[in-house]
Amino acid sequence: MFFIRTMFDFRYSMIGSLSSLIVQPAAERSALASLSSKACSTFS
Repeated sequence: MFFIRTMFDFRYSMIGSLSSLIVQPAAERSALASLSSKACSTFS
């Protein structure tokens, strides 16, 4: 039972780190996009 529990926790943390790796670059990209659009509207 303990072994199954640790395997489940390990898999869950792996999924969590993978999803954060997938989500974070997208969030950074959207933040960069909003910054660049603000800069463009400021300069135009």
